[in-house]
Amino acid sequence: HGFTFSAVERFGGSNFDNDQNTFLLPSFWNTDIFVSRTLGHYSPYFAVENLWNRRYTIELTPSAYVNSPRAITAGVRIQLGGQR
Repeated sequence: HGFTFSAVERFGGSNFDNDQNTFLLPSFWNTDIFVSRTLGHYSPYFAVENLWNRRYTIELTPSAYVNSPRAITAGVRIQLGGQR
């Protein structure tokens, strides 16, 4: 009955939002985590996207949009039949 843990770090450098290089998007850094434990045919899990709740601009044309805020999910995966 093992544990699974993952952490994903994403970094994006500054880049432009248009082909004329006039709308500069800032760099960003984001962290996602996931943990689960296998208990027979069941695997309860817990995940957090945007762990630090950092907000950054993802689009400037035609209007400014920011990324999603922190998202927390939890649930249970069930293995039905077959080999493990």
